[in-house]
Amino acid sequence: MRIIEINGHLSDDLEELLLISGKLKTQEQLMREMLLSALDPAIPMGPEFEFEIRPPEEDYISLEVPEVGSKCDLALAWQTAKQDARGCEIVLGRDESMEATLRVYTNSLRWLAFWAHRHPNDRWRAVFERQLKERKAVLQALKERAKYNPPMLEELKQVL
Repeated sequence: MRIIEINGHLSDDLEELLLISGKLKTQEQLMREMLLSALDPAIPMGPEFEFEIRPPEEDYISLEVPEVGSKCDLALAWQTAKQDARGCEIVLGRDESMEATLRVYTNSLRWLAFWAHRHPNDRWRAVFERQLKERKAVLQALKERAKYNPPMLEELKQVL
């Protein structure tokens, strides 16, 4: 790992503190963070989101999606969202169970919420926001219809 230098060097105490805090970064890491920060329309104040290591299966859907205010790598989030969209498409193409449908719906809603706030392009944010509102309306209608089916209503309450 190449050490980032300030005025040609880091003092030993600063280097040690950065190292034990996990904040010591390479020039490449700092440059990536700067570029992604310039693209991000939000100032993320939430906790750092760590993307899981994806298994190689094409039908894999992420277990977690970053919250709107999470600190995360937007480029990695975009790639992960695309992989999840593909995984959702595959899952829905072969599994019509309620469990699979709800998992796909939850993942989709969470990504839409994220990109409605964090996509670098304001027009795309508007598109994601509109899609999110439409899907939330459908979810609310499903909850209304399921009010006399407590198990189904509980399942729907877990979405988003």
